[in-house]
Amino acid sequence: MNNVVLFATSAAVALSVGSALAGPHPAFAAKATSLDPIQSAGTTLYSQNSNYANAGISQNFTSGSLGTAYNAAAADDFVVPKGKTWTVTKVDAAGVYFYRSGPASSEVITFYKNSQGHPGSVVGRPQKIVCTDNAGNFSCKMSPVKLNGGNNGAKYWLSVVANCNYGSCGEWGWTQTSTHNHPGQWENPGGGFGTTCSAWNNTSMCFTQLGVVDDYAFALKGKSS
Repeated sequence: MNNVVLFATSAAVALSVGSALAGPHPAFAAKATSLDPIQSAGTTLYSQNSNYANAGISQNFTSGSLGTAYNAAAADDFVVPKGKTWTVTKVDAAGVYFYRSGPASSEVITFYKNSQGHPGSVVGRPQKIVCTDNAGNFSCKMSPVKLNGGNNGAKYWLSVVANCNYGSCGEWGWTQTSTHNHPGQWENPGGGFGTTCSAWNNTSMCFTQLGVVDDYAFALKGKSS
């Protein structure tokens, strides 16, 4: 089990849910001290699965004391080079459980087209997958997704969300990485975490008190043509 230190002092993410959950409740956890991401076999198309920082919730609370108001998603961008078509068959994502040790019942992998610097329309459909899970680090084998770079290169977004019952699974945080440039995105449509991000926005804008970084740790595997 990864050991984490919780950021439990931020007013922006403090909440109380009856007697089942009292006191501060963070949407971010500190860097795990024993993070062991999965590096699955296959050709790497893109990777920013390194230089790990904090971890931010990207989770559907399937049942338990935290309801759908706390469902939240994170996403990060990448570019398919011009003239190339990527066929993505695996996604590796570094992550960590906190409050409890998991495992998630399944994961939802979604690719989006870019829309003015935010995730836009879904490419294909979201895929619900039971990923290989190493203490919150996922390797997800999926139905192939084709992404076209076109004449100028094309930006896309990846979202990884864990389906995790708070009572038995706890919370899943997608680990961030400190070395990349364009901001990752986060949203909590139901507003349970008390931020301003009911729609996609830069992660660091949602949690200004925490000084979080924006990008999320992942790698894409498959083939390029």
